[in-house]
Amino acid sequence: PCEMACPTGWHITDFMMALQKSAADAEAMARDGLALPATLGWVCNAPCERACRRGEHDETVSIKQLHRFTAEHDAATHGGAPKIPKVANETGKRVAIVGAGPAGLAAAYRLRQWGHGVVLYDARERAGGSLLDLSEAELPAAVLEAEVALLLAMGAVFEPGRRLGVDMELVGLKRDFDAVLLTVGETGLADAGLDLGGKRVADPLSRHTRVPGVFAAGAAAGRSGLAVRAVADGFTAAHSIDRLLRQGLAE
Repeated sequence: PCEMACPTGWHITDFMMALQKSAADAEAMARDGLALPATLGWVCNAPCERACRRGEHDETVSIKQLHRFTAEHDAATHGGAPKIPKVANETGKRVAIVGAGPAGLAAAYRLRQWGHGVVLYDARERAGGSLLDLSEAELPAAVLEAEVALLLAMGAVFEPGRRLGVDMELVGLKRDFDAVLLTVGETGLADAGLDLGGKRVADPLSRHTRVPGVFAAGAAAGRSGLAVRAVADGFTAAHSIDRLLRQGLAE
């Protein structure tokens, strides 16, 4: 039930079993399944815990606190920074992600895992999107910064202060990249020249917009709100983008 309740479909039971043996292995599983395990350890609303069967007997398992613990343990073990996850051989394909909030960061993480080049653009000077609006008590800045730094260490590139429709155009991104992922809100979509017109911006399953090679996730797909839901949406878009890019590689 906990896995079905988690928007990411993360294998929580496997994580719990791994944690009994090795915090390092458990952290790797949390990182792979959540992309931002330390950040979500602070801000997730933990739907998995509400579905936990253990609550029928005494109290639910503190899943949120446990993946936060493993992330912090990993960082402490490696001198304050998490261990850099493995990246597959470079595919030569490049993806532009407009919006460095949780959906964009999660998509970038997954795409880098698979060896695709990633450039993140954001109007703000720091990556994090809506997470940057939280107070220090809600989410310490150092926690988010460490996870963004990990993504950059994996080879992703962050371009701050770049607003779509002002500092760059969608047509240019389509020309320079093999795929584009938009994770900005309605204003950003309008800046991109996508006429909302009351129609669905992206396919609910593939997150592909009606513009070839352009995808939308998170706020851009009308899925703003919960950070863990945005992460899940970023993963979904990354899978679709990967399928598109792999077709090109096969050709």
